[in-house]
This record gives sequence, structure tokens and C-alpha cells, in this order.
Amino acid sequence: MKSTEPIGEEVEEADIRDITGEAVIEHAEQRRTGRTGAMAMVISLIALAATIGGLMFGYWRLSSMDASVQALTQSFSGTEQRSGDLFSGMQAASQSLEQQLARLDAHRSALEDRERWLAEERDRLLREGEEIRSALASVTDRMGKSGTDWMVAEADYLLSVAEHRLSLDHDPKTALLAMRAAQERLEATGDPAWQETRAILQKEIGKLEGSSKVNTDRVASRVVQLVQTVDQLKIRGLSFNPDERSGGSPSPTAPEERSVETLLHDSWEGFKSIMVIRRRGQPVNAVLSPQQQYFVYQNIRLQLAVAQLSLIYENQSLYETSLEMVSHWLADYFDQEDETTRSFSAEIGKLQSMDITSESADFLSSLSALRANLSATGAPGGGGG
Repeated sequence: MKSTEPIGEEVEEADIRDITGEAVIEHAEQRRTGRTGAMAMVISLIALAATIGGLMFGYWRLSSMDASVQALTQSFSGTEQRSGDLFSGMQAASQSLEQQLARLDAHRSALEDRERWLAEERDRLLREGEEIRSALASVTDRMGKSGTDWMVAEADYLLSVAEHRLSLDHDPKTALLAMRAAQERLEATGDPAWQETRAILQKEIGKLEGSSKVNTDRVASRVVQLVQTVDQLKIRGLSFNPDERSGGSPSPTAPEERSVETLLHDSWEGFKSIMVIRRRGQPVNAVLSPQQQYFVYQNIRLQLAVAQLSLIYENQSLYETSLEMVSHWLADYFDQEDETTRSFSAEIGKLQSMDITSESADFLSSLSALRANLSATGAPGGGGG
């Protein structure tokens, strides 16, 4: 009969090996599980840190943008204050221009009265001239060649008429006719004593024939056309223009590519598309209110009306000043890129270059020479006025 002790020892050893194997396997599984958890923890911490960093960067960007918005708000507040000062200045200028227009209306009425009086005087002088010429012609016919003194007296009268036409009526055409008639009278005398006077008169006739005077009626018509186009001018204002440096809106991300980074990127791009902040080197002009725009248009019309009246008076200084004011208002308040504004400014520049004054002399040297000769010889008519 065999002993059972060895068998028991084998059983115990087998149990020990089984237990030890299970323990080793369990320990290996625990080590693998621990490494996996540690790696997941590290990845979570890295993702959390990236998220916190992105949020802090976004907060910093928002803070800097808030400071820029506050600075821009202060700039607009200053612009509004300047706009108020500008409005007060425009009101004062408008009141001054209205007073000036009232004075110009009074001058216009006085000028109309003067023109009526000059027309009456012109008709009277024409009638008297015809009567005197008829009487002189009759006396000359009766006296024959011995009546040269009457021809000289008639030349004196004709030169007086020419001088009045130049100085009072600014009518060089009629003055030229009278001067030519006086030249004919002096030549008809056949007296060499009037040779010097005739030479002076001939020189003045040539100067008057070569003088060029601006057609004030045509210039006034051009000014009226400008007045009719004032309402078509476009006032300069603020307008929104997309940022040219941006490359357009970003392309949408596919749903399968969505992540925390793409979400933050899309949020930031969307915020930038809503608010665009620009830094300008010069202050932005505030948009004029409708009342201010009305004053701007009215002031331009008033200055053009002043230019029209200066054409009547042949006041070159007032004419140039009024057009220069219009040019300044166009540059300060109207859109220089607009085609109407450019053509309007070009026409103002052309009108400014015109000389509206008459180039003819107001006093005739030939008349002085003729009367000096008459006084020296003691001929009749030497004191004629």
C-alpha cells in the first residue's frame, strides 16, 4: 500500500502555482489599468489647460477691443461737439449772408432806378444830339467852308458823348461810333492845326476797337445754371466699407471636423465680421443734420446771387470773393468723388478766371487835346462841357 503524503504535497504545490499565476495575472492587469488611467488624466489636463488658455486669450482680446471702442466713443463725442460749433458758425454766417442779401436787394433797387434814369437821359441826349446835328448841318450849309469852327464844336460834342458812354453806360460800341464821327468832322475841316488831335483820336479808336470785354450776359447765364444744379450736389458723409484686408468670410467647417479649436475659431471670426474697428489718422467729419444741410445749400445760392449782382456793377473783387467762398464750401462739405461736384467745381474755377471789368478808358485824351487847342486859339466851343 502506497503512502498518500507525496500526493498531498503535489496537490499543494499545484494549488500554490495556480494561486501565484492568478496573482501575477491580476497584478499585470492592475498595472495596465493604472497606466491607461494616468494617460487619460494627462490628456484631460492638457485639454483643460488649452481650453483655459484659449478663454484667457479671448478675454484679453475682448478687453483690448473694449478699450478701442471707448477711445472711438470719445472721438465721436469730440466730433459731435465740433459739429455743434460748426452749426453755430453756419447759423451766424447765414444771418450775415441774409443781411448782405438784403443790402444787395436795396442796391439792386437803386441800380434799377439808376438804369431807368440813364435810359431816360440817353433818350434825351439822343434827341438833343439829333437836334444839334441838324442845326449844325444847317448852319454849316449856310456858312460854307468858313464854318470850320462849327465842325470843331460838333467834334467836341461828339467826343463828350463818347466819354459819357464809356464812363457812365459802359457802352463802348456807341462811344466808338461817336468817336469815328468826330474824326470825320475834324478831317472835314482840312485844318492842319487839328493834326495832333486827330492822331490822338485815331490811336484811341484803334485801342477801343481792339479791346475785348467779357459778355456779362453769358456769364450771368452760366451762374444761373449753377444755381439750378445746387440741389444735385452730394454732401460728404460717413459710409460703411468692408475691410479690404480681410480675405472674406471663412469657409464653413464640415460637421465631422468640429472640435473645441474650430468652435473657438468660428466664434472669433464671427465676432470680427460683426464689429470692424479702424484707426484713422484724421478726425472723422460728423454727418450734417438736415437743417445744417439746408444752410449749406442756401449759403451757396446766396454767394452765387452775390456773383450775379457783381456782374451788373462790374465789381471784380466782389465777384472773385463770392466765387472763392463757393469753392471753399464745396471743398469742405461736399463729396469730391461725385461727378456733379467735380463738374460744379470746374465751372466755378473757369468763372473765377474771368475779368468782368471793361477794358475801355473812362476819359478820352483826344477830348482834352481838342479843348486845349480850342482854348489856345480862342475858337468858339473851347469851354464846351
